[in-house]
Amino acid sequence: SRLRSGSHRQQQHDRYAEKPCKVTVASNNDAQSGLSNCCSYSPVFNALYNEIDQARSQGAVGYTICRLYGTTIDHLVISYGTTNAGRYYDVFKINSDSITHVGKFAGAHTVLYRDINTDKLCLLYAYQGNFAFEKVSDYGALNLELIWSGSVQSGDPYPSIPGTIVSFYIINDLTGILNY
Repeated sequence: SRLRSGSHRQQQHDRYAEKPCKVTVASNNDAQSGLSNCCSYSPVFNALYNEIDQARSQGAVGYTICRLYGTTIDHLVISYGTTNAGRYYDVFKINSDSITHVGKFAGAHTVLYRDINTDKLCLLYAYQGNFAFEKVSDYGALNLELIWSGSVQSGDPYPSIPGTIVSFYIINDLTGILNY
């Protein structure tokens, strides 16, 4: 990670970093609470549903399906934290029949956005006039790479987001995973 060692952002990132693990579903016939038992679901839908259901029970507030690095690989990003200061994101790579945990990163005082030039997932950290633009990268582990940081004084214009803000589904809305 290119974040300054010892910085508040680096400490937040380190707090949520962990080793990857694999999440799989035993079969298409696993019982799905709240879903009709008359239908057969794909293994990846089951894995996504189970992860979102588990996240909901652990206090997650939202999720999105997006491509992190401008590739064709989809990722599940789950948002945790009921306050802006306590937010963090948990990321899973969506495979053909399972999902693989990629890692976590701090999300306090952030907005996720898709960079207009590179189509990569980025985040804007903003707190009390201090700003940092970071891109999400994966070089064997999930990292945040600093693009730019700085601060503004009272009356100065704030930096604009160079892209499109990522929309999240509320954690109880399964609309985002129905295509799997």
